[in-house]
Amino acid sequence: MGRPRDAGVERRALDAAARVLADHGHGALTVDAVAARTGIAKTTLYRRWPTRAHLLATVAHAALAPPSTGATDDLAADLRGALGTLATALGRASHAGLLAEVVAASAHHPDLRAALHALGEVRRAATRDRLARAVADGRLAPGTDVELVLDQLLGPVYLHVLVVGDTPTPDYVRRLVDAVLAGAGHPGGARSGRGGSGRGDVGHEDSGRGSSGRGLHSDGPAGTPPADTTSEGSP
Repeated sequence: MGRPRDAGVERRALDAAARVLADHGHGALTVDAVAARTGIAKTTLYRRWPTRAHLLATVAHAALAPPSTGATDDLAADLRGALGTLATALGRASHAGLLAEVVAASAHHPDLRAALHALGEVRRAATRDRLARAVADGRLAPGTDVELVLDQLLGPVYLHVLVVGDTPTPDYVRRLVDAVLAGAGHPGGARSGRGGSGRGDVGHEDSGRGSSGRGLHSDGPAGTPPADTTSEGSP
């Protein structure tokens, strides 16, 4: 049986890695750089992180973990806060480059794919719980597809940072949250998403529908035609 990991050594290594990242960017973050800063033997570091990408994945997990914040009674504000902190964290050039490199390396390392999944799940878990509570207390319609709403909220933020190459602004985050909540039948989101028309009732004929005409909590299959309410004797 191998020797157990020394948590103190790992903490020192990660603290040093965070300083390298902050001072010089993700390109300078190597096992050699961490060894030079800490005096920890490279063999010890490589036992914990077999490649540079594995080290980057661990650093990314720490750098991009969501802050612990309590939920409020304002669902839209809670979601704007969660997406805003994610956008800010990802928007730092060092963090965006770090995550992009881990994504690329994960194509060759199955364990890195698992690490990426774990990183994404940390972000999704808190928001998933908030959305589930909103369904339970009636702020979102029964049957709302929480996982789909999560994808719609988080996906554009990652897209902007990793593909488009810019950081979502607070105004973009606000409009994104309003649009997604409007599609999910949330009254506040519906009002904001309709340019202040004030129509926030979930039962409105357009509530919760995308371009396909099917809402996130639709009872019928996509493409189901409306019932024919015309009587046989009507002209």
